[in-house]
Amino acid sequence: MKIKKIIKNKKYYGNRRIIKKVRCRKIRIMPISKEKMKLYPKNWKEISKNIIAKAGNKCEFCGAENHKPHPITKSKVILTVAHLDHNPTNCDDNNLKALCQRCHLRYDAEQHKINAQITRDKKNKTLKLF
Repeated sequence: MKIKKIIKNKKYYGNRRIIKKVRCRKIRIMPISKEKMKLYPKNWKEISKNIIAKAGNKCEFCGAENHKPHPITKSKVILTVAHLDHNPTNCDDNNLKALCQRCHLRYDAEQHKINAQITRDKKNKTLKLF
């Protein structure tokens, strides 16, 4: 008969020790890479909060409300701030819009395609001549 003892998240079955695995999730405040984060101003959190507040806590393209189900996708809306010219150093109020995930991804789709192609070219070490 096996004896089971639990001591500080460690389980003992006979002479064998089995350490209980605990899954952890890292939570990122902003989905911005470390390299690109250097391009943003130090008060970016404050700027983005102000843009979202000016937008009335709603997506400026489709009107979806922050932290509520999206009217089309039914997923929870998390507003983000988009740079209309895709330049993170340009934080002029006219260049920033509060957008839901759906609208932000659609707005940036062409830029994402270009970046993906550049990444593939670097990985394959090919040069684009034209």
